[in-house]
Parts: sequence; C-alpha cells; structure tokens
Amino acid sequence: MFKDQGQEGAVREEERGDTAVRGSVAGAKTSGVTSVSRPEKDLIEYVRARADETSATELQAVEGWAYASVYHLILDVGRLFTPAPLPASLSRGYPGFCFSNAAATCQEQPGVELAYVEGFGSTPVDGHGTVHAPHGWASTPAGDTVDPTWPYRDGLAYLGIPFANPDDWPHPLLGGGLLVESRTLIPILRHGLHPGQVAPLGRCLSTLIGDVSIGIDDETKC
Repeated sequence: MFKDQGQEGAVREEERGDTAVRGSVAGAKTSGVTSVSRPEKDLIEYVRARADETSATELQAVEGWAYASVYHLILDVGRLFTPAPLPASLSRGYPGFCFSNAAATCQEQPGVELAYVEGFGSTPVDGHGTVHAPHGWASTPAGDTVDPTWPYRDGLAYLGIPFANPDDWPHPLLGGGLLVESRTLIPILRHGLHPGQVAPLGRCLSTLIGDVSIGIDDETKC
C-alpha cells in the first residue's frame, strides 16, 4: 500500500536519462511546481470538452452513477503530474503498452516507492502536432513522472489518478488500463473511488485553476 505521508499511442523511442529515482515518501518534498503549463491547460480543456460532449441519452443511461464518463471522473479526482526525464537506471518498455509498462516499473524498483497513475497524457508527435490519449505512468512521492513509454520532451502533460494500492494496478505483463477496460472502469464510474484508493500525490486542479470538477463531492478529491 502506498503510504499517505505527504502529499497511448506509440511514439518515437528516444534515449534520455537522469539521476536515480528518489526513494521513500517519508523524506519527500513536492516538485515545487505551482503553476499550470500551456500543455497542461490544453490537456485539461481537452478532457473538459469530451465531458461536455456527453449526450442527454448517455446521461440518462447512467443516472444514479457517481460519474457519467471517464472524463467526468478525471476532472473530479485527477491531479497533474510534472514531466521528468526517465532515470538512467530504468529501461523503456514497449511502445503501445503504457499501462503494463508503468505497473511493471512500479513493482520492479525495490526500495523505491512509486505509485501507478492512469488518466490522460499529451505528447508532441513530430510533424503531427500534439496527441491527447489515455495513458499510464508512474509517479515519485514528489509528484514527478516516471514514464517508461513516452520519451521525455518539451510539451508533455499528464493528468491522472494515482492508485495507492498495488492490488488495483494492472498486471505488469498483460494488464490493460483500469480506466480503459470495461470490467474495471464501469464499477468505478458506478460507485466512485474510496478515499484509500487514491494516493496523495500530484497537483490538485482545484488549487491551481479553481474548481473544475463536475462529479460527486467526496473525500477522494484534493
């Protein structure tokens, strides 16, 4: 269990390293980022626009559910994570397998406390602008990304939910996205998330740009 002590689309592979992943939560500090970048604003607007496109028929079909769609869920519970280079001690996973890559990275780092995060990411694609897509990555205790799938570059943005309990994470070899697979997404949309399921990581949307949530009011929010 991740301790509460503080707060895909395939793209071109690119070797990029940094220092080793920071260790435990106990001594962690936040990354210090208190603003919202232009790519982050664009990603938030993309998610908000998709939520606004939910039709009356779709809303009626999920009447009584905690969330009408994954976009509503992310706006209510999601947090921003700060892009960072992949540490030199880690290897990239296979393109197109971000969810299992991220889960494997979290589970294969003894002595390093990483949390699995899933939601939406934005990445520049050479000659094709920016792609917004469902994505999975890992987070350090400071809220910095450890992304074993997408190369680090300017223009990245990450908005997602940090799942605290490893039992909830995708299988490190065959796992699909928790917010993509119907068998895991539908129960979350229907019932919401329990406070213990969300790790206290990342930057809360409401404290950065005001209240953007359009879901239920519960303790899973920042």
